[in-house]
Amino acid sequence: MKNNTPNMKLKLLLLSIFFISSFNLFSQNKDTLVTAPTVTPTPPPSATPTPSPTLTKVEDKGLLKNVRFGLQIAPSINYFKVLNKKASNGKPLGKISGGLLLEFKITEAISFQTGLGINLDGGKISYTNDFSSAEGSINTRYFYNKTEEDILAYDNKYRNNSGYREFILISRKYSHSFVSIPLNLRMKTSYYHGNRKKSNKLRYFGQIGFDLQIATSRLSASDLVREVSYDQDNNEVINSTEIELNGITTKKDISALNIPLNLGLGIEKKISETNAILFSLNLYPGFVSVLNAESKYMVRATRNTSNSADFTSFKQDVNSRRLAFNIGFLF
Repeated sequence: MKNNTPNMKLKLLLLSIFFISSFNLFSQNKDTLVTAPTVTPTPPPSATPTPSPTLTKVEDKGLLKNVRFGLQIAPSINYFKVLNKKASNGKPLGKISGGLLLEFKITEAISFQTGLGINLDGGKISYTNDFSSAEGSINTRYFYNKTEEDILAYDNKYRNNSGYREFILISRKYSHSFVSIPLNLRMKTSYYHGNRKKSNKLRYFGQIGFDLQIATSRLSASDLVREVSYDQDNNEVINSTEIELNGITTKKDISALNIPLNLGLGIEKKISETNAILFSLNLYPGFVSVLNAESKYMVRATRNTSNSADFTSFKQDVNSRRLAFNIGFLF
């Protein structure tokens, strides 16, 4: 019997090589498989919607940014400057005023300031009188209505009339009020920060202009007087007792319009982005008379040789003066 063992071994070897090669090929193919990327389907083209308009807050850079409103109060010292020799300046009086402020920015350094306020004004005047009975003695007089408790235009028909009294005026304390419209230019420095926190901002300013003042209440607070009477021979007798009369109406003697200058220096402190507080010292020298040129009530009496008097109209020329400490708030 012929031996086939070598052939059998050769066949088994070839078969093993075939299976091993097939297995390796299968493993390589499995390791190199690549997953295809997922493709998202593109939607069909459509009309692009128009975006709806949105409302946005626009910063105000117009008129309102250049306008500031405010309030002001101003205690003051007031007096009258007498410009004729028939009277003299009296003691200063304490007054107060206040109102609304309106400021228009022109440049960073200059603004126009106006507003509307009420000014309580007044002053005291002492009158030159000679109480002697010597010829040529001069004094200032008016008649007083007992019933109405007020003064009236001087007329000799009221003399020796029981319803009227004749007085020599020693001094008068005027008290009246004005509606005031300031018209001023305010010139400012830049803000100073100093060493403190940034919110403490100061700047300085100067102010020049004038106030347009229209009289509303025109009363004189009080008169200090001496009474004139007549004896049986119709000779004048001047009483030595001084009398105070209150609430005297002097409407016809007070000018309806006053236009004082406004000169001031001050500080503005910024307390927020829109608010500021002001402090200033202002001088208001008047350059027109606050009293009418000729009194409607008073006369100058000059004693003559017959122990009576000659009467002439009383001329007036009085300017107002006011020194005010202004405190204001702008917003």
